[in-house]
Amino acid sequence: MRKPRIIAVDDDTDILKVIKSALQNESEILLLSDSTEVIPNLEKFKPDLLIIDIMMPTLSGYEICEIIRNNTDYYDMPIAFMTSFTDEGSRREVFKIGGSYLIEKPFEIEKIKRVVHLLLELWEPKERA
Repeated sequence: MRKPRIIAVDDDTDILKVIKSALQNESEILLLSDSTEVIPNLEKFKPDLLIIDIMMPTLSGYEICEIIRNNTDYYDMPIAFMTSFTDEGSRREVFKIGGSYLIEKPFEIEKIKRVVHLLLELWEPKERA
């Protein structure tokens, strides 16, 4: 059985380092600091899960989510958003556009592990052509 594949996206490389240290033993992980690299890497990397910061310089996490939800091959992939904004409006928007989970920054390594485990357990990864 192959390890789950995860793409993590944040313009803060320190956050990406924390995610990598939390998940590298149980998954294959692709770290991206530029949100415009997500879509081209879907077909190359074939992820089972996307973890993305909402506030990105070029394309926001919301915009990436909308693109993915309209992609026939990845419309059902779980997407966990990260944000330091914890207001109710941000929470509603995440789920309204198709997000699977909202991770509040700062987060602990154990929290990110639990979220990933939960999302992958609830969503049956499928082989992508």
